[in-house]
Amino acid sequence: MKTRTGLFACAAMLTLSVSTNAEERRMTGEEIKASLSGNTAVGLTGEPPFRQFFGTDGKTTYADGQRPPTYGEWMIQNNDYCSLWGPGSWSCYEVREIEGGIVWIGKDRGDRYPAKVLEGDQLVEK
Repeated sequence: MKTRTGLFACAAMLTLSVSTNAEERRMTGEEIKASLSGNTAVGLTGEPPFRQFFGTDGKTTYADGQRPPTYGEWMIQNNDYCSLWGPGSWSCYEVREIEGGIVWIGKDRGDRYPAKVLEGDQLVEK
């Protein structure tokens, strides 16, 4: 009986992971640029949620409501979103479309940053 229950649990988890991945769709570089350019992403996790504005000139501003805003640059490279903050190096992320928004997925560790995209510059909550 325990084996059958264990197999059922494994099958249920596999089904759940497949359906979760089926809801995500990797975005092309053109789609990422069209979605973000001139718009603001608002994080779906964290309190307060982050806000990030993506200028059409490749400049970006990140604000989390706890520290002064951070200024950086962004670009699309090989269908990935890439950003540069301060004197560091560029970091790139795969971007997927999810229900209600997008999710950035870190290329190194696979960290996930879900967000919804709002039209225009909405760094300050309206």
